[in-house]
Parts: sequence; structure tokens; C-alpha cells
Amino acid sequence: MSKKGRRDFGSIRKRASGRWQASYPAHGRRVPLGTFLTKSDANAALAAQQVELARGTWIDPRGRNIRFGDWANEWKATTIDLRLSTKVRDFGYLDRYMLPHFRDVPLGDITYMRICNWIAALSSGEANAGKPLAPATVVKASR
Repeated sequence: MSKKGRRDFGSIRKRASGRWQASYPAHGRRVPLGTFLTKSDANAALAAQQVELARGTWIDPRGRNIRFGDWANEWKATTIDLRLSTKVRDFGYLDRYMLPHFRDVPLGDITYMRICNWIAALSSGEANAGKPLAPATVVKASR
């Protein structure tokens, strides 16, 4: 907090119910974080959000429920700065290996471990009709 008692990040206010409500700015809008029993719990939650924003690991809560397949279609439509050969290669990997596995998965549910399991499935053949992929193909698909 600054010298005048104002916080540097986010805001906290006491609700009529006695709970503490926290919110913070992110990418041009105010994001509600939730309500907490104590002011220190609200402060801790704001501090965690600030760290995520600073590290670049923050995920917009509105985007967590978007399905990977829907996001991929939007990404394809907005990818205009790649050479044609690069687009063909990247879209091919996306269509052949990623979409069959992640199409209906919400973005917020795609974790590091889930990606590790997918890579293992590509390597073993579980994700490719029983045919293991070459190690170089697995590396390229996972990029």
C-alpha cells in the first residue's frame, strides 16, 4: 500500500453482509475476484492475482469456459502474418493432433499435466489410432 493507505493494486470493500469483496483491473476492465470472510483473505487473493498478472500466467475468467476448438477456429481466422507453408504446417498439426484430443475441452481445463499426458499419448500411439508418432513429429505437434 502507498503512504496514504491506498492500495497499489485492486480494491477491497466491505459489503453489508460483513464479507469483503475484492476486484482488480486486468486488460482494460474490472474483474471481480469474489467475496471473503476477512479483509486479510481478500488481500491475499488480490496479491495472488497480481503475481499471476506480473508473471504472464493470468487467464481471463471469461475465457476459461471457451472450448479449445472454438478458440482454434478464431485463431485460424486471425492468423494472417504467416507464410502459406507455415500456415499449412501449423494448421495441419492442429487439425490432425490437437483438435481430436482438445476440441471440446474448455481452455481453463487445459493444464500442464493434461498436455504432458497428450504428448505421452502421441508418443505411445494412444492418440493416433494405435500408431506411435515419430519423436520429431511429437515435438512439432506439441509446439
